[in-house]
This record gives sequence, C-alpha cells and structure tokens, in this order.
Amino acid sequence: MIGRLSASGVVVAAMLVAVAPAPSWAQYNSFEDACAGETHEITVNYACGSFLAERKATGRKLAWGHANRGWARFMMVPAKGTNDYGPALADFEAALKIDPKLAYPLYGRGMVRLRQGDVARGNADIAAATKAQPDIARQFEKPMKRP
Repeated sequence: MIGRLSASGVVVAAMLVAVAPAPSWAQYNSFEDACAGETHEITVNYACGSFLAERKATGRKLAWGHANRGWARFMMVPAKGTNDYGPALADFEAALKIDPKLAYPLYGRGMVRLRQGDVARGNADIAAATKAQPDIARQFEKPMKRP
C-alpha cells in the first residue's frame, strides 16, 4: 500500500538508522567543512554532494570535492550489492579533468578500473598515482584531506 510501511520495511528502516552514523553537523560551518571532516562514506557522500551542488568551489577545491565524493561512492558499492562503479568513476574523472596531477582521484580511478576488470589501465593509474605520491594506498583508506 502506498504511504504504509510493511513490517519488514520498518525493520529495514530501523536497521539503516542504527547503522548510519549521525553526522554532528553542528561542528561544521559549511558542507565544505563536513566534506573535509567526516570519515564515513554515507556522510561524506551527502556532505560532498551538497558542497558540489552549491557550485561555489573552483579549481583544486572543486577537484577535491569530486575526489571525496568519488571515494564515498566507491566505498558504498559493495554495501549496495551491485557492481555499479560508474558514479565513482565519473567523480574521479571530473577531479582529474580539473587537476590531472592529483594522485588521489588517479588512484581511485585505478581501483574502479580494476573492479570493472580493466586490469591494464587500472594498474597503470595506480602505478602513476603511487609514483606521484608513494603513500597513496594508505591515504585512500579515508577521504582526501582538504587542499
């Protein structure tokens, strides 16, 4: 029925609320700050998406917003039970279009390509990112730091 949740729907909704971290928005002055400060992929995706939607960022900050949302989207794919890395890839490529020398989105694009089965190009991206920033694999465990 429209407008009513089934018993299983209530259980699923309760589980999502229990699992999703409550962002402490009060500690942030802006979506940009939240995009930089949060570390859970759900809140990073929301904060960075809102930051990008404001259309105030330019240059490296814009690339950074795309890179962080790309990271969040990449990290959320397994939880969705799909293999759709397209949105993450689009964000990493948008970041690289703005700043082709950023190692973080280059590494992210390499990871996406590997997951999509494009081993040669994925390894090439990861090698280039690692050459530019040797500790990039460890850095990719969390969102990129603000420029």
